[in-house]
Amino acid sequence: MWHSVPQKIKPSLVFLHGLLGSSQEFVPYLKHFEGQYAVYALDAPLHGRRAQVGALTETSLIADLEAQLAPIPSPYLFVGHSLGGLVALRYAALYPERVVGVVALDIFPYPTPFTRLFHATLLRLFSERLAPEREVAPLADVLKDEAYRLSVDKYLTKCPRGVNPRERLARLADFVTDQIDAFFQPQPLSCPLLFLVGEGSSFSDLEDEVWQRDYPQAAREVIAEGGHLLHVTKRFEVIAALEAWLAGP
Repeated sequence: MWHSVPQKIKPSLVFLHGLLGSSQEFVPYLKHFEGQYAVYALDAPLHGRRAQVGALTETSLIADLEAQLAPIPSPYLFVGHSLGGLVALRYAALYPERVVGVVALDIFPYPTPFTRLFHATLLRLFSERLAPEREVAPLADVLKDEAYRLSVDKYLTKCPRGVNPRERLARLADFVTDQIDAFFQPQPLSCPLLFLVGEGSSFSDLEDEVWQRDYPQAAREVIAEGGHLLHVTKRFEVIAALEAWLAGP
């Protein structure tokens, strides 16, 4: 049977965006849950308003999250979209005493043919931006989620002031090439867990038996007509699902 967060615990609710996303995606969630929880939305390195450009690795991403969490009271309840969900799962496995629950939005910690194809397509897009003379397959051939295509384009065309966009993109390309696969590995986890997935998303196309084997305490809920960016396009449905899960079975 799946488990939810014990009602007597009032954790800090921490939202983590996905690859190419930003904390701004979760502003409506901060407003909604303010007063119920201490709420935070964090930007990962090379994302959002983070101006620094440096090497991004599996280790540095976890270390950066730990540094950002230092002034935030524990325990934490993470809501992470895509890569943010994978980072939350990894952090919870490393520091179980600090985490009371994880909600992974449209992602499972297992590689699939689609995720590999998607990452390869992103690298072709990055390569096109870094070397415009090269041709690249359109992202639409791999991902039909219009909202996510727009977020990809926004990342590729906008950059914080004072940051060289080509250098930022090159660092991110290195991460996708060499590091991101390390997050697609299940980790031992005992805290309550919810996989909230989009009905029409290929990112969450996984047999139930796989995640039930490694995460028997987890619940899974499908957001009807939701895509990969379900927390943006189906915000009210996602909030309702979060509230129901937090209330318990």
